Amino acid sequence: MLLRFVFAGFLAMGLVSANTHAHHEHNHDEHHTEQQEQPTLSQSASSQAMLDSMHAPMILQDFSESRSPEIDYLTDMIPHHQGAVDSATLLLPHITNDELHTLAQNIIQSQTKEIEEFKALLSGDTITSTTLSNADYKEFLKANKQAMDTMMHQMHEIKPTDDIQKDFVRAMIAHHNGAIKTSKIILAYAKDPQIRKIAQGIIAEQESEVKLMQELLKKL
Repeated sequence: MLLRFVFAGFLAMGLVSANTHAHHEHNHDEHHTEQQEQPTLSQSASSQAMLDSMHAPMILQDFSESRSPEIDYLTDMIPHHQGAVDSATLLLPHITNDELHTLAQNIIQSQTKEIEEFKALLSGDTITSTTLSNADYKEFLKANKQAMDTMMHQMHEIKPTDDIQKDFVRAMIAHHNGAIKTSKIILAYAKDPQIRKIAQGIIAEQESEVKLMQELLKKL
C-alpha cells in the first residue's frame, strides 16, 4: 500500500504542475491576439502525461480482497487495462512508426473490449469462485501484490524524455509483464474455466506484444 501512496504523490504533483502551467499560459494568452496558436506541450511533458496515465487507474484503486481469486483477478485487471488504453490513446498523435501505430491501436481496441467483458462477468452470476484456505488466499494476495509492485517500480524507472515513442514502449513492456505475471499467478489458484481462458489469452497476446516491442526498441 505504501508504494501506491508514493506513486499517488508523484501523480498529484504532476497534476498540480500541469494545472499551474495551464493557468499561467491562459493569463499569458490574454496579451496576444486570438489568431495566435496556443503553445503546445514539449515532448517530455507529453511523455510525462502519457506515463502518468499508464499508472493512474491502478494507483487510484486498491487491490481487491474479495476472498475469490477469480473476482480479485478481474477487478484488478480492469484498472491495469485502463492504464494501457489511456496511455496508448495519448501516444497516438505522436506516433511516426507504422508498427507502433498498429500496436497502440490494437491495445486500445482489444483491452477496451476486455474491460467490458470483465465488467459484464463481475456483474453477472456465471463466475464460480475457487474456495481457498486462509493460508492459500493470503499467499495468493501476497504473490499478486508483489507482481504489481515490481511492475510499478519498473514503470517508474522510465523517465520522460523527448522520445515519447520509446518511453511508451519501455513502460508498456513492464506493464505487459505485470499482466503476464498476475495471469500466471491466477492460473495457479483459480479453477473457473472462463477466468482461466481469459488469463491464458492475456498471457499469449501480451507475451507476443512484448517480443514485438523489444524489436521495436531497436528501430525507434
